[in-house]
Amino acid sequence: AAQTSREAYTAVQQTLGPRQLEVLRVIERHPRGITNNEIAHVLRWPINCVTPRVFELRSAGVVARVGHRPDRWTRKKSCVWGRVQGVQLEFDAFRTPGPA
Repeated sequence: AAQTSREAYTAVQQTLGPRQLEVLRVIERHPRGITNNEIAHVLRWPINCVTPRVFELRSAGVVARVGHRPDRWTRKKSCVWGRVQGVQLEFDAFRTPGPA
């Protein structure tokens, strides 16, 4: 199972664009989870640039909902995202990003 997970992640990582990787890195830096709005704040992006990237990462099986809590900025109850457990995520800082 672990080998299958690594192979799946490797295939997904090769297809992620630079913006998806940026969002994924922010999510990884928040092991207790982070909301879309909080990701937008960290990256200084409009929310409408973050939400589709999170959806794409969820669809790829790299990110999952880990709960709900009030968003740090809006105080509204929001989904909290985290990386999928059991998949080692490693990034090469010098990797040439693919298309977004």
